Amino acid sequence: MPRLDVIFAEVTEKNVEQLRLMNTRIFPVRYNDQFYKDVYKNIKLAQFALYNDTPVGAVGARVEAPEGSTTGEQTQLYIMTLGVLEPYRRCGVATQMLEYILDLVKTDAEFKELLTVVLHVQTNNDSALAFYKQHGFEITGHKENYYQKLEPSDCHILTYVIDRTAPDDGERKAGEANGYGTVAVDLAAEQAT
Repeated sequence: MPRLDVIFAEVTEKNVEQLRLMNTRIFPVRYNDQFYKDVYKNIKLAQFALYNDTPVGAVGARVEAPEGSTTGEQTQLYIMTLGVLEPYRRCGVATQMLEYILDLVKTDAEFKELLTVVLHVQTNNDSALAFYKQHGFEITGHKENYYQKLEPSDCHILTYVIDRTAPDDGERKAGEANGYGTVAVDLAAEQAT
């Protein structure tokens, strides 16, 4: 399929129900009310992907302390969801949403302290694993029984290392080590481009 160029629109309190409906069509997981209250706390990190003014995908992320952190310092971006409606998959929409998030954490001063981006992918979701690996993510962990109502219930933790030392000239390689740590993202079962 040809690449579809999308534009981004903020998820807000006024349109969050549209996100809820979209997520029920994309993901096998049902997110609770608290998820939808938290998703638009930072509108830069909660975006619809629009094609011809129609929402075809969405991404939601939050800044948090890494798991096991003793300082509580919020140095990681966690991608809660990133998904595209079935008819628009394999058209570059997921790539554009992922690039939006990664560019944001690399260039926006609000996120300059972030060290990592984290995501979870169900262990049998080969297309999502391939998608993230293609974009420089690596499997850095495994969680048993992460998904309570899915089979298999286990997930992989994927991590992307942001190189903040190289010039942003398009030649930087995703996943190169930089001394800042790891960026990890939680992405649900997105059917890759």
